[in-house]
Amino acid sequence: LYFYASVEEGIFFGDVIPDDKQSRVLMQETRSSSTQQETKNTDASDLPPQDQYTPQNTKSSIQPPPSKRLTGEDVMYIFLDTTLSNTGYNVKGMLADRMLEITGKNGVVTSTVMKEFSGTASYEFQWTDTTLSADALSDGNTRVEILLDASTLGDLSQLNYIIHATDWKGRGDYSSMAPSNEASVYVPNQFTRGPLQPHPVVGFVVGATGTGMNGIDVSVEWVNAGITYARNTVSGVNGLGQPGWYQVDLFPSNYSSGDPLWANATLGGVPIGSNFTLIQSGDNILPDDDFEYMNITYDGPYIVVEKYTTDASVQPGDIFTYTIWFNNTGNGTATDVWLNDTLPYGVDYVSDTSLTVPGLTEISFLSWHISNVGPLENYSFTITVQVWANHTSEYLLTNTIGGNFTTPLGVTFPITEATETTPLYLANITVEKTVDMAVASPGDTLTYTIYFNNAGNGTAAYVYIEDVFPFDYLENVAYSTPPDGTIGPNTVFWEFFDMVPGDYTINITADINMTVLTGTIVENVVILNYTNAANYSLAPSQDNATTLISMANISVEKSPGHQIARPGDLVTFTIYYNNTGGYVASHVYINDTLPVGLSYDSDTAPEIPTVVGNNISWHLTDVSLGEHNFTLTVLVNSSLADGVILTNNIELEFYYPNG
Repeated sequence: LYFYASVEEGIFFGDVIPDDKQSRVLMQETRSSSTQQETKNTDASDLPPQDQYTPQNTKSSIQPPPSKRLTGEDVMYIFLDTTLSNTGYNVKGMLADRMLEITGKNGVVTSTVMKEFSGTASYEFQWTDTTLSADALSDGNTRVEILLDASTLGDLSQLNYIIHATDWKGRGDYSSMAPSNEASVYVPNQFTRGPLQPHPVVGFVVGATGTGMNGIDVSVEWVNAGITYARNTVSGVNGLGQPGWYQVDLFPSNYSSGDPLWANATLGGVPIGSNFTLIQSGDNILPDDDFEYMNITYDGPYIVVEKYTTDASVQPGDIFTYTIWFNNTGNGTATDVWLNDTLPYGVDYVSDTSLTVPGLTEISFLSWHISNVGPLENYSFTITVQVWANHTSEYLLTNTIGGNFTTPLGVTFPITEATETTPLYLANITVEKTVDMAVASPGDTLTYTIYFNNAGNGTAAYVYIEDVFPFDYLENVAYSTPPDGTIGPNTVFWEFFDMVPGDYTINITADINMTVLTGTIVENVVILNYTNAANYSLAPSQDNATTLISMANISVEKSPGHQIARPGDLVTFTIYYNNTGGYVASHVYINDTLPVGLSYDSDTAPEIPTVVGNNISWHLTDVSLGEHNFTLTVLVNSSLADGVILTNNIELEFYYPNG
């Protein structure tokens, strides 16, 4: 079993202090065989060009094993899971039961030891040396080749492995876990066979550049005197203007050293011909020769489509236009071009201008065909659509165009789809109503506010607001804003047109009728209906505001402090004016008329009384609900005859806030 690893910034450098960058295991590959001649040997140790390969960045959350601390000595660990059991050392989630430890310095591997896990827990880095056969060599720079005895590893189809490279300063990196039959695609700058490979190898690297390479299969047939040794295929070569590099290896089982070899190659099933320069007929390929290179430049068409609309947004009923371009950005002729447009849900087709494009024919609804589009030719046409009127919510209208084109070689490629997204906007209006007094009394003035905000992004073509008034309870209805309300027998209504997004209010005032009884609930209902920009009715809404009618109810009582008095005594009366109703009395007037023989002395009322002779009056304001009282003290006249009965009368009036 062979392993090949290539490490960025190098491995086993010896006394040369490594660069500050962390070493990274770029790639690895294994091959197994039952016989030497059938072993598939792919050297994955050569680095790709730096602008054509992005190395993996695989970090581990598991604590790395201890690193060698001898100056200039690097270590590479290959952790092996040969049993797929639930025991072993935990490396990035893989439980390794064996580990190959390779140590080196000065560009030379100094030690290669196979070990078995001996820890009792998966986090314990404890291993025991074995006598299992293993060997490793380094090129003294970035590449390492390892040979293991496959017979000691069990079923290779069950083998997983992770490579950990660490330098003498303790820095390092892990590869990702890979099964033993996984091979990485790579590109060597130059190829040097490792001395551990016992068999002859020939092969090459395919470099695919230029546009129009997406999905092409490259096949190479190796021939010796008319005998086919092998046929290798790289499927789905992806150029698209970026270099793509692929390796194909050949392992002819009956190859004799020194036999001439040459290759027939096909690109997408079509012979490549003269621009395939790899091995000329009669060239002698020896097992130790370097790989040959070829670069396929595909001179063909490449169709690009674009689509856009000048409308930043649309609303129901709008008619708008998409513009479609299709351009041949390649350097060859597209034999056939098929275009397929998919209109978004929620629009209807109106018209298109495809007939203005020479040679463009409609083969079915919104599908077109054109032949022989030459290099750098470009065309455009438009599609006009109308947005449905019955949209009730906002969303995105996504229009897509794609298709296929063929090359003169008969190869068909998909056209990368172009998408244009246009937001659909609608009005969104909900009505609300408030009143400034939750409790009021007859004669009070109520102020209502109607809110009807357009919280959407679109325009409402028509808005109708109807305010249903309980005219049995309310009178003198008036509105302050806006000035275009209409007062009917039982309602006030407004109409608005083309209402753009924003906040809107209406203020209404009304007086409570004096005949309304206490306990009455006055309810005012508002209803709103509206349409979208295409006059399609959207969901109506309504709201209400209520006011409880309540009145003050005040009675007056008076109790004397004495039933019998003597001339010259001071007599104290208690005056009660309790509000047993449900509302505040704005004004309360209490009038006490003293009989002859009594004169005013003092009182404890909250307001100063007015005293005119024997008449005493108080004016009290905002008498709240509940019990209220004060005292009145008078002087008994000393000239009164014995047995005179004194009668004192008191009166009270109260008023609502409206007078």
